[in-house]
Amino acid sequence: MNPSRLFLRGFAGILSGCRKSQLTLDLSVIPEWATLVALVGRNGQGKTTILDNLHPYRLMPSRCEGLKPSSFSYWDEIAEPLAQKQLDWSHNGVSYRSDLIFRVTGKTRNQQAFLHRWDGEGWAPVVLPDGTTSDGSAATYDRCIEAILGRPEVFFTTQFAAHRRRMLGDYEHADVKALLSAWLGHDELLRDSASAGEVASLLREKLAEVQARIRAGAELRSAANAARTEVQQLISQSRAKATALVQAQKDVQKLRVRIVQLDTEAAGFQRVDEQRKQWRELIETENRRTNVRVSELRDQAAKQIHSLRQSDAEANRSIKALQKEITDAETRLTTIDTRIAGEKTVREAVDQVAPLQTKRAALTGTLDGIRQQVSALRPYRTKTMTLTADLARVASEGTATGDRVTQLNTVAALADRVPCSGMELAAGCELLKDAREARAKLTKVTTDLANQRRQYATLNNELKSAGVEVAKLDALESQHGQVGQELDAVIRSLDRFVPLASQSPLIDEAKAARAGVVNLLTTKKADLERHHTTRNTIKADIDAATHACDTAIAQVQKAQQQAVAGYQERLQALPTSADASVREGVAKSLSQAEAQVLALNGEIAQLQAKQAQVHERVGRAEAGVAELGSLSQVAERLGQEIEAWELASQALGRDGLVAFSIDDAGPGIASIANDLLAVCYDGRFSVRFETQRELRSGAMREGFEIMVLDVEDGKEKPVQKLSGGQSVYINDCLMRAVALYLAGAAQFRSDTLFSDETDGLLDEEKKRQLILLKRRVLDLGKYSREYFVTQTKEIQGLADYVINVADL
Repeated sequence: MNPSRLFLRGFAGILSGCRKSQLTLDLSVIPEWATLVALVGRNGQGKTTILDNLHPYRLMPSRCEGLKPSSFSYWDEIAEPLAQKQLDWSHNGVSYRSDLIFRVTGKTRNQQAFLHRWDGEGWAPVVLPDGTTSDGSAATYDRCIEAILGRPEVFFTTQFAAHRRRMLGDYEHADVKALLSAWLGHDELLRDSASAGEVASLLREKLAEVQARIRAGAELRSAANAARTEVQQLISQSRAKATALVQAQKDVQKLRVRIVQLDTEAAGFQRVDEQRKQWRELIETENRRTNVRVSELRDQAAKQIHSLRQSDAEANRSIKALQKEITDAETRLTTIDTRIAGEKTVREAVDQVAPLQTKRAALTGTLDGIRQQVSALRPYRTKTMTLTADLARVASEGTATGDRVTQLNTVAALADRVPCSGMELAAGCELLKDAREARAKLTKVTTDLANQRRQYATLNNELKSAGVEVAKLDALESQHGQVGQELDAVIRSLDRFVPLASQSPLIDEAKAARAGVVNLLTTKKADLERHHTTRNTIKADIDAATHACDTAIAQVQKAQQQAVAGYQERLQALPTSADASVREGVAKSLSQAEAQVLALNGEIAQLQAKQAQVHERVGRAEAGVAELGSLSQVAERLGQEIEAWELASQALGRDGLVAFSIDDAGPGIASIANDLLAVCYDGRFSVRFETQRELRSGAMREGFEIMVLDVEDGKEKPVQKLSGGQSVYINDCLMRAVALYLAGAAQFRSDTLFSDETDGLLDEEKKRQLILLKRRVLDLGKYSREYFVTQTKEIQGLADYVINVADL
C-alpha cells in the first residue's frame, strides 16, 4: 500500500491546528529516491491527524483503543456539518481511491464509504470475487479493504506505529497469541480447522442417528417378545372373563324370578300402606303449621324489638348531644368564673393605664426636645476635634519657627564679630556670607512667628468657646439616656397593664352572662336525666318482648309435640306390611348383575381388539428387525471418519499447526530484532521470547514474555523493567522485526511504513541511531518509503524529504 494524495475537509485536528477547513497533501511530488519522509510542524498543528489518515482503513489509530473500525467513531473527530476524507493509493500495481463522506443534518448523522479502482478510463466501484461491491456502506467498504490489504490489527501493529500504540510487552498472553496468529496469516488454517470441526459434528449427528436406529432394533426385538407374551396374557384374560360372564347371566335369571315373587306378596298390603301414608301426611302437616306459627311469633317480636331499639338509639343520640351541650356550658361557666376571679387585678390595671399614658406622653415630649438640642450642639464636638488638631499643628509649626529665629539670630550676630568684616577677604569668607544671609532671612521668619502666635491665640479662643458647647452636649446626652430609661420603664409597665385593662369589658359581660349559663346548665342536666330514664324503660320493654316471644313459641311447640305423639300411636297400631327394603335390595342386586353382564361383554370386546393390535405390533417389530441388517458396520465406519476429522480440526487449530507456526516464528522474529539492535544500537541489547513458564509444581504452562539481555551488566530482565527510552527503541526493533519477518511470508504486504513521534523519549545519540534503524528496515524489507512524524531538528535534517504542515 502506497498513498499518493490525501484530501481532508471538516476534521477537528486540521481546523484547530492549521486554522483551515480543508487540506490537500500531494505525495506524488516527492522524489522516488526519498525513502524517509518527515512530517513536521508545531505541537497541535495536525501532524497526527494527517498521518492517521494516510491509510484507507476506516479508523484513526492514535485516537482509538482497539485496532478495528468497530472500536472507533469518526464523529468524535468531525468539526463541521460536511466532512470528507479522500485518499488515492496504490497496491500491487492497482490504483484505488477511498472516499469517506460524513454529513450532519440536525440530529441525523450519515456516513458513506466508497472504494473505487482505476480501470484505465475512470473510477469504478471495487467488486470482490465473491460478488461483494463497494456500494457506499461502511460494512462493504471494510470487507473490500480487508480483502485487498488484510486485517487492520496486522497492519497497525507491523506497518503503522501510531502515537499511542501499545508496547508489545504490554500485551497479555492470549492477546499476543491472537496477534501472532493474525500476523502469520492463520485465518485460512483456522477456517479449515472450523470446517473440519463442522464435518465431524455432522458425522456425529449421523452416527447418533445410526446408533439410535441400532438401539431401536434392540428395542424392537424386545418389544416383539413382550407383545407375544402380552397376547398369551390377553387370551387367558378373555377366557376368565367368558367364564365370569356365564355365571353373571345365571345370577340375573335368579334375581328376576325373586322380583316377581315379591311383587305378588305386596298386593295384599296396599290398603294398610294408604292409611300409613295418611297418618304420616298429618304428622308432616302439623310440623309445617307449627313452623309457620313459630316464624310469625318471631317476626312480630323482631318488629317490636326493632321499633324499641330505634327509640333507644334516638334517646342515645339525644343523650350525647345533651352531654356535649353540658360540657360546653360547664367550660363556659369555668371561663366566666375565671374572669370574675381576676376582676381586682384588672381594675387595678385600669387605674394604672391612664397615669402611665400621660407620663409616657410627657417623657416623649421631653426626649424630643433633648434630641433637637443634641442635634444642634453635635457639630461643636466635630469642630472641637478639628480645632484641637489645628492648634497642635500651629503649636508645632510655631515651635519650629521659634527655633529657626533663634538659629538665625545666632548666625546673624556673627556678621559683626567676623575678623574679615570690611576687608578684601570678606568676599571669599563663607562664614560672613552665611551671617549676612541669616540676617536677610531673619525679618521674614520673625514675621512668620508673630503670625503663628496670633493664629494660635485665635484657635485657642475658638476651642474654649466650642468646649463650652460640648459640655452642654455631654450634659444633654446624659439627660437623654436617663429620660430614655425612664420612658422604657413606663412602656414596659403599659405593655403589662394594657392587656389586663382590655379585659374589663369581658368581666362585665361575664357577670351579666353567668346567671343565664347556670340556668341553661340546670335545664340540660334535667333533660339528660329524663333521657336516661327513657332508655332504661326501653331496655326493660325489649327484655319483656323477648321473654313473651319465647313463652309463646314454647306453648306452640308443646301443642305440636302432643298432637304428633297421638298420630304416632295410631301409625304404630297398624299391621306391619311387607318389607319394601327386601324388594329394593333384590332390585339393586339385579341391576348390579345386569351391569356386570354388560361390563364383562365390553371387557371381552376390548381384550379381543387389544389382541388384534398386539398382533399388528408383533408384525411391525419383526419387519423392523429384518431391516436393521448392517447398521453396526456403518456406525463403525462413521466413528473412524469422526476421529479423522477431529484430528484434522485439532491439527489445523490453535493447538496444532497454528501453535507450531507461532513457536517457529518466535526465534525468527527475535533474530531479526537482534540484528537490528546490533546494527543500529551497538549490540548492547538482545531479545528472546519465552512462550512457556514453569510453575512452582514444576509443570509448564503457556505464557509469553519478552526477555532482554543487557550485555553491559550481563543481566536479563523483562522488557517492562527497562527505562522509557530503552523500551521505546527495543519495541520499535521488535515491531519492525515482525514486519520484516512477514514481508516475505505474508499474503498481504504494505509497500510503505508509518510512525508517529517514536523518538520522544530517546536521547540525541539514540535519535540518530533511530534513522539508521529506519533505513536498515527499509533495505531489508525492500520497502519504498516510510512517513514519520518528529519534533527533533536533528532527525528532520537526516530525512530525505520534509513536509511542513504549516506550508500545506
